[in-house]
Amino acid sequence: YRRQRQMCIRDRPYADARATWDRVIGRVKPKFRGPAAPRDPGARRKVAVLSDLHVPMHDPDLLADFFLRTRDADVCVSIGDLSESFSVSGWVKYASIGWRDEFAALQVVIEELSSRYPRVVCVIGNHDRRLEKRVRGANLSQDAVDAVVSLTGGTLDPVRAIVKGLGGNIEIADWAVPGTVPPVVIDWFCMVGDAWIGHGAVSYTHLTLPT
Repeated sequence: YRRQRQMCIRDRPYADARATWDRVIGRVKPKFRGPAAPRDPGARRKVAVLSDLHVPMHDPDLLADFFLRTRDADVCVSIGDLSESFSVSGWVKYASIGWRDEFAALQVVIEELSSRYPRVVCVIGNHDRRLEKRVRGANLSQDAVDAVVSLTGGTLDPVRAIVKGLGGNIEIADWAVPGTVPPVVIDWFCMVGDAWIGHGAVSYTHLTLPT
């Protein structure tokens, strides 16, 4: 991923996305600062919940304000649709946004999440699955789909791909259903303490869990 990220930094969409964000927050030296240091939360933890950001359709000023107001949070949970995947949507489009620009903006946001909170959990939403849905529904053979997946590091989900590369303090909300063999893994909700935090649009279609 470091090699991929270095390539992205030299790529114009990433450089533009990073410069735009740095202007919003007034950062002088644009760079990814690395994962945030862990804190001692004591008996209680503060959880910041970020809902349906839909990058790059988000408002950078509002996101900067969110970061400011939740700067003392111990955990940040993005509860799905962190990405919009507008360029691969099947809906009628009234604007032109390229995939590379979307991915670059998403990369900047995920890096910022990692650098600001000791722990970050990303729930996967229906928009995050748009690319996979389009590829698997493109009348390709299974071998062709397998080839595409293998060339993308084993995932067609942009959020999962970036998080996998960063590692460290940021993770996908993969939850294995107890008693399932092989394990049934769910990524549309997570548990933080006794709090259930999930993505409604996905959970609506998965109301019956295996037992």
